[in-house]
Amino acid sequence: MSYTFYVFLYCLVLFLLMLFKGGKSKYEVYLLLVLPVLIYVHSFLDPNTIVDLPLYRESFADVRLTNVFNPVDLEIYRSFHKEEFGFILLLKLVGLFTHDFNVFLCLSSCLLLGVYSYVILKLSPNVCLSILFLMVIVFDQSIFVLRQHLSVAFVLLTIPSIIERKIWRFTAIMTIAILFHKSSLIWGIIYFMYGMKKPWKIFIMLGLVAIGLGLVFSFLSFLNEQLSLGYSSYIEGEKTGKSNLVSFFMGLGLFLSYFFICRKKVFENGLMKVCLLSLYVYVVLSLVGINISLLSRFTLVFQTSLFFVIPTVCKMLKNKWLKFGYVSSCLICFAYINYFGSFAAYLANTKLFVFGTEQMLFYLVFTGITLYSVIYLYERHLKADKKKKVDNKEISITSSRKRCMSK
Repeated sequence: MSYTFYVFLYCLVLFLLMLFKGGKSKYEVYLLLVLPVLIYVHSFLDPNTIVDLPLYRESFADVRLTNVFNPVDLEIYRSFHKEEFGFILLLKLVGLFTHDFNVFLCLSSCLLLGVYSYVILKLSPNVCLSILFLMVIVFDQSIFVLRQHLSVAFVLLTIPSIIERKIWRFTAIMTIAILFHKSSLIWGIIYFMYGMKKPWKIFIMLGLVAIGLGLVFSFLSFLNEQLSLGYSSYIEGEKTGKSNLVSFFMGLGLFLSYFFICRKKVFENGLMKVCLLSLYVYVVLSLVGINISLLSRFTLVFQTSLFFVIPTVCKMLKNKWLKFGYVSSCLICFAYINYFGSFAAYLANTKLFVFGTEQMLFYLVFTGITLYSVIYLYERHLKADKKKKVDNKEISITSSRKRCMSK
């Protein structure tokens, strides 16, 4: 059994205890108790027992000897390693002050989980529930699919920009995300689809985009041979293709429950509309990509909306037994797939890395900075939100007084 399963049980027990604690401060307490444990496990599983991490360790060793700003040196490096430039810079930055690969894992884990935690604190209607589903949906995979999850974390940061229609801020954050993994580029369609007013246009357009991607990647094996794209492992992999079928049925069930329980509210501007668009693309991509393994890389970009979809549906349900049944069924399904299904094989033989004083020092410093930054930014967001509500109330009172005086 993977160590992450026991971490999930720890998070679940804390979640149940938090049900008896009131106030928004429970979210910060839960984060303080959970985040250090998540960072520890994410950082100090033995790289030799996890797929892909030995390759990242080779990249880390090679990039320390490479001048990444010299085009010739960079081209030589990239002939052996296929990472995007943003990830290369992160490797180089950490390599400037340490040769220890686990220190790099610790820093990248803090960055990844810190961004995820901040976005969840800022947007989720139930922070504890969102973090619990983060555990069963993406946490295990993010340990070895490191580049893409770093990219997806930044993608989630664009949601407020989508809602507020801040195109330049959206573009800036998306640029950072794409520098870690090119697959995040597909998220750009959500910004433009969000601005469409008529629901039928949204569904038709997103459906055509998803089907178009399916057709493009159905010819990828030919392109891979002709252009040496380096996607052979995705094309020939069977597990991922089969898992797309499971993803489709689970996504379809969640989409239908979200659509019918939340009803017309899903088309109102805000987080609910972003989640609707993201979940719809996730379902259609899973359908057209049942036999196309590479498309799972794109579904991952949209899958993270489930952090917000499930708590939102739970909030909309008025009956406590319906809430319990909905959350329990979702949690059991995802936990079974993650810890007992085919995906469990990826982390089945993991071992904890025995770290020394230097690693412990880095862990304490990075974790402390991450916790402080996340909670500070969250508190700042709450104050700004409160001030905004007060300002809107004052504007409303002033407007009503003017109307009364005009009469």
